[in-house]
Amino acid sequence: MVDDTCYLPGFEEIEYAKLTLFILQSKLLKRFIRNICFMDAKRVVSRELLMRINLYQLSRTVDYLGIDIPQEKIHEYQNWLYMQTTPSLFSRQV
Repeated sequence: MVDDTCYLPGFEEIEYAKLTLFILQSKLLKRFIRNICFMDAKRVVSRELLMRINLYQLSRTVDYLGIDIPQEKIHEYQNWLYMQTTPSLFSRQV
């Protein structure tokens, strides 16, 4: 069940979706969220909280043991994340 605010990431490669899910389910991220969220808030998980999650940094920290994806694909994914989070010279600054 979702409310009027729903964030749905899209992926062109199934491996990227699997890796993102793996990261989002990591103990490290769960601990981070527990430490910064307010359990008595109207929206426990807010947009501001989600914007603080750096998938690229997490991808470099998470232990990938147990995931059936080749190491080369993991590095490709990390590079892709880096490109998503690094401002381009031509990107518009808000």
